[in-house]
Amino acid sequence: MSIENDTTEAECLALLRSQIAAMVAKGNRQIWRNRQIAGQLTTYLSQILQIGKQAIAAVKMSETERQQAWQKALIASTTITMGN
Repeated sequence: MSIENDTTEAECLALLRSQIAAMVAKGNRQIWRNRQIAGQLTTYLSQILQIGKQAIAAVKMSETERQQAWQKALIASTTITMGN
């Protein structure tokens, strides 16, 4: 922002308005980016929590239950891979 001695009051106000608008736009982008990052973190932490719960459940399973769960997971991944 450049204001000279011969700059009119209207020009000063216009420069000030454009500067404020630029600052607001930058702030809005930062807020949006922060919200986007927070959403991603929430998703990742939820996935980590789910993996942890599954790991704890797997530890508590008997060997037979683990094998059955493994087979079920393999069938599910095959179904997803085939697009069904």
